[in-house]
Amino acid sequence: MKRITSDFLDAVQDACLASFGTREGLRSFLRRHRVSKQFLDSLPGNSSRNTILINTLNDLCDPDAPKTEILLSIAQELVSMARFHEEAASEQTKTVGQRLVRECQKLGIKADNDDVPYEQPKPSDVKADSLDDATMKAFEESFLKLFNERGTQKAGYDFEKWICDFARSNHLEAIYPSYKGGDGHQVDVSVTVDNRTFLVEAKCTQEPIALDAIDAFRLKFESKPYTTVGFLISMAGFCPKVIEALKYKQKQFFLLDGSHFIHLIFTRRLTFEELIVRCFAYTERTGNVYLKANDLRVLG
Repeated sequence: MKRITSDFLDAVQDACLASFGTREGLRSFLRRHRVSKQFLDSLPGNSSRNTILINTLNDLCDPDAPKTEILLSIAQELVSMARFHEEAASEQTKTVGQRLVRECQKLGIKADNDDVPYEQPKPSDVKADSLDDATMKAFEESFLKLFNERGTQKAGYDFEKWICDFARSNHLEAIYPSYKGGDGHQVDVSVTVDNRTFLVEAKCTQEPIALDAIDAFRLKFESKPYTTVGFLISMAGFCPKVIEALKYKQKQFFLLDGSHFIHLIFTRRLTFEELIVRCFAYTERTGNVYLKANDLRVLG
């Protein structure tokens, strides 16, 4: 069996979104492929199709208990559906199906010849990047400019505003500056994804973030309900001791660094929303706060 890559998983996700216009249809499809009812029921009732898929694929690709057979079964039926409806589908849906076919061929997955139940997609159901090429390029250039200016006070403030502007451009609700509560703890930015608000702290320091800065961020959660969640973005990354010290101990927030944007966002492998949902799902499941960009959605 060849290695399952993030490109393959992206193709599976896109094909599911193109094939099932409702959460109920998607859940029924996943249950048919032995994704457990208990797992699906554990997801919030108002979860979007995208959130259901991200959490399901994360679970199927769990390095400690991979469910490769289920994943391949899902892909095999999807690739059959894409081929069967290719001529009747919109150009956008055809592109999604053709991409899935290519990724399945790389892994030696063949289409089923049997007819399968299929829910005709609506064009709006197909995932598309939120930003056009020119806008994404402008954000990338301003991000790299901030990276070169990191360590200055101005860069710190500008990075906070960059996060807010980027979230809004991705059609996410974002507030900057967020607020300063009665406990004196100010939150740089807040971003809402799938009806859940994340408190965000942005760091544009010259050196990797040390444990004391993480402890200061963690204090912001102590006076808030346990359901409060967030993430800290460090342009320069984190000291190795930070990741080790928080291993298996934290489920309220996660960590991102510049590599997540450079290797995943600006290359359009993930949207900003997908990055947030996927990293938070990993933290909730494992208690680990940091997942390397190269490890996101790749099953070794």
